[in-house]
Amino acid sequence: MESRRRTKNAGETQIGLVALSTDLTIEQDFHRVFHGLPVKIHTNRIHFDNPITKDNLIKMEGNILDCIGDLVPDQKLNAVCFGCTSGTVAITPEVVLREVQYGRPWCPVIDPVTSVIKVLQTLNKKDISIFTPYTKRTHKSIVNFFTENNINVVDDVCMGISSDIKVANLEQEYLMKSILNFKTKSDVVFLSCTALPILPLLNKLENITGKTYISSTQALIWNAIKTTGIKTKIKGYGSILK
Repeated sequence: MESRRRTKNAGETQIGLVALSTDLTIEQDFHRVFHGLPVKIHTNRIHFDNPITKDNLIKMEGNILDCIGDLVPDQKLNAVCFGCTSGTVAITPEVVLREVQYGRPWCPVIDPVTSVIKVLQTLNKKDISIFTPYTKRTHKSIVNFFTENNINVVDDVCMGISSDIKVANLEQEYLMKSILNFKTKSDVVFLSCTALPILPLLNKLENITGKTYISSTQALIWNAIKTTGIKTKIKGYGSILK
């Protein structure tokens, strides 16, 4: 009788991650959350030039297909996560989906803003507050996206930063104070940008304020878990993952 061989990755969930060439945070966050679980994260970088402007974000559209083509081409993926919040808004979720599936037909495609909307639907919430690190124009595009998708943005604030490298290097204490100084009226707060080093602070923020905090990367991970059927709860990174 012919023996059956199991491949090295049998039983493991394979997630592709498209990260900006300038994002210093998202890849570490994915590995931090899935450490010790039967999940493999495969990352490829898509070229991006700071500052964070609509024109620079839209330029990424032309690079998506090449990035996907070089993303472990011989490995079947259970999902691909597109790791840019403002980029998804600028390019649109529909175009991100189309471009990724040109290279990975039928593969589920997950983006931050669609993931946040799905989280809100699960929580049965329509009102949110929005905190971003961006300049006013990029920040406004995020607010407008949610408003156009029938989410009531109760209040919002931005930090005025134009570089995701500077965002990633924000000191934790300063970031924590900045978020707590945002006196939100909603009980759900969205913290935008995958470069924002906020994931380790989510539990603390929720314990202090009693509010639900959703970050871009956390929402991506939540949606990846739901989409791929990973049977686990994640502790330590906010209430939506528990």
